[in-house]
Amino acid sequence: MTKLIFSLLVLSQFVFALEKVSLQLLWKHQFEFAGFYIAKEKGFYKDVGLDITFKEYEFGVNIVQDVLSNKTNIGIGRSSLVLDKLKGKDVTLLFATFQNSPYVLISKKRDDLNSVQDFKNKRIMLSDDLESLAAISTMMKINNLSQDDYEVLQHSFEISDLINNNTDLMTTYLSNEPYYLEEQGVSYNVFNPKDYGISFYSDIVFTSKKFADTNPRLVQKFDEASLKGWKYAFENIDETIEIILQKYNSQNKTKDALKYEARILKGLAYQYGVELGDIDDLHIREIANLYRLLGMTNTSNHVLDEMIFEPFIFSNWIKQFFTLQMFLIVNSIILLVILMFSYKQYILRKATNILEKRVKKEVEKSRQHERQIFEQAKMVSMGEMIGNIAHQWRQPLSAITTNVADIELSIELDEFDEEELLEALRKINTQAQYLSETINTFRDFLKDDKKQSTCVLQKSIDTALDIVHAVFQSNHIEIKKEIDYATPISLMLIEGELEQVIINILNNAKDALLSNKIANPWVLIVLSETEEVASIRIEDNAGGIPQDIIDKVFEAYFTTKHESQGTGLGLHMSYNIVTQSLGGKLIVKNIDKGAQFLIELPK
Repeated sequence: MTKLIFSLLVLSQFVFALEKVSLQLLWKHQFEFAGFYIAKEKGFYKDVGLDITFKEYEFGVNIVQDVLSNKTNIGIGRSSLVLDKLKGKDVTLLFATFQNSPYVLISKKRDDLNSVQDFKNKRIMLSDDLESLAAISTMMKINNLSQDDYEVLQHSFEISDLINNNTDLMTTYLSNEPYYLEEQGVSYNVFNPKDYGISFYSDIVFTSKKFADTNPRLVQKFDEASLKGWKYAFENIDETIEIILQKYNSQNKTKDALKYEARILKGLAYQYGVELGDIDDLHIREIANLYRLLGMTNTSNHVLDEMIFEPFIFSNWIKQFFTLQMFLIVNSIILLVILMFSYKQYILRKATNILEKRVKKEVEKSRQHERQIFEQAKMVSMGEMIGNIAHQWRQPLSAITTNVADIELSIELDEFDEEELLEALRKINTQAQYLSETINTFRDFLKDDKKQSTCVLQKSIDTALDIVHAVFQSNHIEIKKEIDYATPISLMLIEGELEQVIINILNNAKDALLSNKIANPWVLIVLSETEEVASIRIEDNAGGIPQDIIDKVFEAYFTTKHESQGTGLGLHMSYNIVTQSLGGKLIVKNIDKGAQFLIELPK
């Protein structure tokens, strides 16, 4: 027994001896590399036997060349690594920190700079790395712009040059420079290749094929510990920022700047249905095709085969690191454990199979029921939306009809006056433009775009109010607002979902006010924020919700209305949107004169 224990102790020391690994960062220390800091500070690297050294970026460093020459073990690069591979550089990709690149073009908000076509004859600050600018170059190319259409300036990497009009546009990181513009109250436009269907990975972690082939287990451990660090960093942003401020703040960034950066980068790292850090071979080939479109390569895509690192098999690691004697010791222990629990597992397996079948059946039933509820909720919302459109259009259509009738009557009575005709036509044109704007508002609200984007809560509230305004006005319901428009509150949300929740709550308040025949009906909307959450409070003076049913208002099909007036799906759908899709809370309670709905969204 003593010999066995001694052998296991030797084995543990052998397996978990720390291996030194160097990581070259893509830029100076900031939240962009938070996951790696966390993996080191929380001991995730140490737990798998790694001792990591970070190399902060210095101007003139060629990260790819340093990794290929083994000057550093692992580096962080952009999607231009695909082009490097096509040019014969033997790089191996480990994971992509961000599914979409934060690299964009920005300008000050100007009347002559609203689209990519407006870049003509403008000054643009671009970095020298044209290969890394491929997404931006592709965005210009598909908008029929060539390099002769604009003036390229040497990039100063100073946002003050944009503020002081020393350039018209400049390439920046979406997570950095916009913060400083907002801090100084400068309005700006963002031209993002992603909005044109051009999606590039960013902050791709890579190594040389030689290093990956020689140290497959080390690379795999680095992968797992780093992604664990990133997951922790995004789930504990405030704690991560404190660590950066204490140990990794060579740029002297403020806490607010780091928090802004963290929020933007989290939205770029997570993509619906895609695991954190995932790299897809098909997308790599799509990126290669874009480089080919720009004339940067004509190499066949077969060169990209096996470019992405594949986690290696555990048995190979055993053969590489264990002597035969050690392997037999471990194998004997495993066999003993299997024998001890085999019978118990056999019995449990039978019971588990029966239970799993029942659980799957019930879960599927529940999912089908939930889908049916949401489909019905969508139809109810669509009906309410059509009602809102009808109210919005009623007055302008009536005005147009009246003006047309006046013109016809003037012609019939031979009292035609040119000036009166022109005035009537101007009125018709004004009402027609109003109808057009209304169409745009409802179209933007109803479009089926389920991608996350940066949404300003003040704008979302106003969009919802624009949609219900006519209905509330026709029923003489006053809408009160306590909203600070000078300080925009921005969150990463799925566009349209928050507006749907606000509209559902407002419609619920409207129905209660009308049903209870309140003399001076009103609805109050209050927007506020703390460091952790943004809150939207909606109150009314409809008398409140009976205490015996207030706990049931978010249940499917629960309603106090007659069946011809409501289905009980609106608040149920709103609750699911806020708690599941938006990750927040929806709380209802009675106040002095009515009901209060509180939406709390994490920042």
